[in-house]
Amino acid sequence: MNVEPDDATYALIDRYAALTAGLTLRSVAEVNRLAIDRAIVADSIEDAIRTYRVGIPDNPWHDPALKSRIVRATETLGASVLGQPAAVRKTVDILIRSTMGLTGAQTSSSQSRPQGVLFFAGPTGVGKTELAKSMAELVFGRKDAFLRFDMSEFASEHAEARLIGAPPGFIGHNAGGELTNAVRQQPFCLILFDEVEKANPRILDKFLQILEDGRLTDGNGSTVYFSETLIVFTSNLGVYTVTADGMRTPRVQRGADYREVESTIRDAVADHFTRELGRPEILNRIGDNIVVFDFISESIGNQLVDMFIENITARVHGTIGATMKLDVEVVNALKRAASANLDFGGRGVGNVIEAMLVNPLARALFELPSVADEVTVSEIVRADDGWSVVLK
Repeated sequence: MNVEPDDATYALIDRYAALTAGLTLRSVAEVNRLAIDRAIVADSIEDAIRTYRVGIPDNPWHDPALKSRIVRATETLGASVLGQPAAVRKTVDILIRSTMGLTGAQTSSSQSRPQGVLFFAGPTGVGKTELAKSMAELVFGRKDAFLRFDMSEFASEHAEARLIGAPPGFIGHNAGGELTNAVRQQPFCLILFDEVEKANPRILDKFLQILEDGRLTDGNGSTVYFSETLIVFTSNLGVYTVTADGMRTPRVQRGADYREVESTIRDAVADHFTRELGRPEILNRIGDNIVVFDFISESIGNQLVDMFIENITARVHGTIGATMKLDVEVVNALKRAASANLDFGGRGVGNVIEAMLVNPLARALFELPSVADEVTVSEIVRADDGWSVVLK
């Protein structure tokens, strides 16, 4: 006796068809076999499809522990990246969307797309890479779930082979690509494409397939799935512009209102992909996931100085067993110097601390016949041959 399927059955069939879109009949048969072997019910067919694609049945995106971590995500990420509340807030919103399974929910073919796509734009040294690292540890619970690709190394058209592997007939085609091999081995991860504007446009075209279909075919013809990854791009676009005579001038100044910074940088990113590269489709795939970082303010620079000093103090105590203190005048001198180097962000502050404190401190401690239990840096002196510190 034939039984007419009800609406729920038709809905399940439609969902299964959408989830297996692009798979061969043999692959669909493998998915069915996995579901039978693992006793996966029809309502949870996503588990069988994920197991077939990435080889891992457990889904960390549905882990209750992840939700509890994301509840505190604003505080956690804000402690790692100082002075970027707007960027942290938007990042957390995207993570919540991914955790709730609503990434690309407005489309009917979003099931295989990456769990989240973010485009971090803004000045250098303001915490873009640091936020990506903190996200990876927050979501996946471990620091090694972080893959970084410096796209300045992929400026050549032929560098495409490094990412996905050389095609058959070329030397090293059996080795695979750096990107495809890494994702195949670690499907649940955050992938950072650093300074993406420096990559060759042909390589950028590969991102279209990743962002739209969540998969990439390597040089051996094998399919690698990105459906369980977070994708983060970083860029310095919009901060500076190059004039006709080759001069590099600021497009937006430090100290400007954040709305002005955000608007200027967003316009520059859109202009780069649409006019300069002629690839607006990449921008369309990124959508509204552009996260603009602000310049480092003087107050944040002072906080960074205090944080770096704490790190140095802990390192001195851990390596030579001495308790180190700095006189107030020394700390103020470091903060004044750091505030003059804020155009280079947190890295600029770190460079100041290294030049004025770390290097001369190491030299002074090395020259001591013996180190006391307590060491105080009472003065920083600028000489012709560099900086030196006075210990007491």
